[in-house]
Amino acid sequence: MNTRPAALFQGEIPHRRTLRIAGALSAVCFTALAMGAHSEVIEIRSGVRAASLSCPPGIAPKKQPPRPLPPVELAPPEPEILTDLSLDASPVMPVDPVVINPGLPPAFSIAIWGDSHAAARFLSDGLVASMGYGEDDVRPSFIPAAIGIAGVRLPVRQSCADKGWTYQQANAVRNGRMPFARGLVTMSTSTAGSYLWVDFGLGQPGQELASLGLVFRPGASEDRAILAASVDDGPERIIIMDDHPDGFVTLLPDRPMRMLKLRVLAGAVAFEGFEPHYLVPGRLTVDTFGIPGARFRSWRAVDETYLRDRSASRGYDLVLLEYGTNEGSDASFDAGAYEVELRAGLEAFRTVYPDAACVLVGPTDRGVLVKRTRQGHRVGAKVASADLLKYARVHQVIGSVQQRVGSAFGCGFWNWQDAMGGPGGAYRWFHAKPGLMARDLIHLNPAGYRVSAGKLALYLGRTYPELR
Repeated sequence: MNTRPAALFQGEIPHRRTLRIAGALSAVCFTALAMGAHSEVIEIRSGVRAASLSCPPGIAPKKQPPRPLPPVELAPPEPEILTDLSLDASPVMPVDPVVINPGLPPAFSIAIWGDSHAAARFLSDGLVASMGYGEDDVRPSFIPAAIGIAGVRLPVRQSCADKGWTYQQANAVRNGRMPFARGLVTMSTSTAGSYLWVDFGLGQPGQELASLGLVFRPGASEDRAILAASVDDGPERIIIMDDHPDGFVTLLPDRPMRMLKLRVLAGAVAFEGFEPHYLVPGRLTVDTFGIPGARFRSWRAVDETYLRDRSASRGYDLVLLEYGTNEGSDASFDAGAYEVELRAGLEAFRTVYPDAACVLVGPTDRGVLVKRTRQGHRVGAKVASADLLKYARVHQVIGSVQQRVGSAFGCGFWNWQDAMGGPGGAYRWFHAKPGLMARDLIHLNPAGYRVSAGKLALYLGRTYPELR
């Protein structure tokens, strides 16, 4: 399924100058394959790159008077809650990164769609380590237009976007279907002068770009949409978006690039993402498309034909679909309605990616915060009388629906809640030494995501060969 030239993954590494030429040429060939014959290559001159990207200074926020502290605050229950809920109070033993090899091909590709658990990429980073890959082995094939969205950590060194951009997310579409690329998010602006700067360096030698694809929604502007682009602080190159009706432009610099600066000159621009083509390709492709607050209904909102056409060249060997936490927050959660939504989303997913091995990643366990005074004492009713497993029980139901429905679409299921010890595991992970749960009892901390990634890797080591 991976369409990259095999020669780039075999044999000895050539001389650096030869490597650069070969990298640039292969990037152009791959871009033509990835985007089709309509993609147009625009040559652009590079400048003298600065050591780091410095974002323009923003407007200083107005000083607000300090708010008085509330008389009570919400906090996790005390450790004795483990006894109250009949939970095992023995120490949670962290799982060291486990190196697995589930029969992976030389060039392997993974995509992860999900919510805030995926967006910060701690889970995917831990999974990469547990699969035996180093940081220098990994490259993204698509970077979504999620620059500036809180809670999203993209595989770039740094990025800047002014406040003129707005975001449209598939998760926010309630009726009908909308055109979205793989990231399921689009950032748009019609404000002349709006800028978007990205440093694509990943911090390792050889991780510069031979070329860069710009992916945008065609027909976003009734007026003539015009961009100015510069590479590594070189001279600006004017790009008339209407000249590229398929929504693809490939920038080919005269030498390997790292920094891109875009400036809107006129019209409306709707960016969907970037397709980086690195000087030295990686052994593993990992694309993470996590958006805080996302639900599986995102997949019901996509125009499958549009997404399939823009993903035709990029099949994935393995897809992880990590959702459920936000669905479980609904006070009126209904398992039957959720099943309908999940089936519709999986039908759309399979229309776009019919051959990918697929795993539904269930929601984590989740706890309930209780009231405390500022001195840390309990107030009001006893903690034991609260429904401390309210969300945990809903997550159990969501997991069972995912397992049953996913199997009908050829998808495996990894029970994240069970990996944490089942209902109530969030409390145990929070009070573990060292702790593995964030204070909100919803998210994990980085150590908790690493532990989870090790457990997920063990599951994939057993299951992936059966899903292929």
